Amino acid sequence: MVAPRFADNFWGEKDNGFEVLLNHMRHGKQTCKDILEIVNVHAAIEEDYSRKLAKLSKMSLGEVRPPPSLLQVPPPPAHGPNPGSRSPRAVYPFQNEHGTLREALLALRTELDQTSQLHANMARDLRSRVHKALNEFMMQQSKQRKSKAKQMAKIHKTKLAQQSLVVKTRQVFQKRVQEAASMKELARRPGLSQKEADKVAAKERKAVAAADASDSDFKNAIEKLQRIQEDWVTEMRDTTEVRWKAGQLARRAGRCMLTSNARLLSDAVLAATQVFQRLEEERLDYIKATLITYTEVVAEGATGTEQSCQRVRASLEECNVDTDITEFVNSNATGTEVPGTYPSV
Repeated sequence: MVAPRFADNFWGEKDNGFEVLLNHMRHGKQTCKDILEIVNVHAAIEEDYSRKLAKLSKMSLGEVRPPPSLLQVPPPPAHGPNPGSRSPRAVYPFQNEHGTLREALLALRTELDQTSQLHANMARDLRSRVHKALNEFMMQQSKQRKSKAKQMAKIHKTKLAQQSLVVKTRQVFQKRVQEAASMKELARRPGLSQKEADKVAAKERKAVAAADASDSDFKNAIEKLQRIQEDWVTEMRDTTEVRWKAGQLARRAGRCMLTSNARLLSDAVLAATQVFQRLEEERLDYIKATLITYTEVVAEGATGTEQSCQRVRASLEECNVDTDITEFVNSNATGTEVPGTYPSV
């Protein structure tokens, strides 16, 4: 599907198409601002979640306070430690679990810490890959839009001035025609002396000459306005760079009467439709690309979280009850001989 051209669809008696486009561009900026706000808040949520996960990864997990007997470490013998003896455990905190379950708990702690880093990275990517890039794009578009709007405002002022000149020359022309008609009617009055008749005739000739001059000024003003309007319409419709340049050359070669302001008017109107359509196409494409990047960043975080959970699950699947009980017994057994009964006295 081929999109319609701005140059074919924004017309009006008062050239209000340009204002419609300009307002749409301004309102389109608000959409970008809304996306920026969403990304910024999401990044803040991820940062907060990352900090909480980091704190969670440092919480006790299978660690208990050792019994008081293990906290009392006897001093070493004077002759030095016995190579065959074991020192009592005095570790705090004390890991109560053993074997495969202990490894699974350590994996869970590690993955919590890595998931915390994952969400910190997500917050960083949301700010750098999405927020920063979109903000720079907005600034660039705003600069181009304002530059073109300022230029067009100046050009439109030139057109309005020419329209005002047409109205003024029409009024002057009508006044001069009335004056000439009055002198002609006065010259036909009976009873005028020769001197009075000559005087009225001179005034009539002067009034007719003034009417002819004002008629010429009025026609020139209309023709000039018509040329400006024709260029306005032609250049608004012409959206290809080649035809635009060809039109410039044609005007320079065959329309010498067209003022420099009128040339500026036609050239810049063409540029306005091109610039606004290009800016709008870029804005829509960039919003699409930005939201795709946004979803990719979030998906990467979700994928990383899923992979982390899978690693914890794989560690849990390695847990073996018999193995853990065996390790606990081997590490903590206190003896195999059952005490007998004490002899009676």
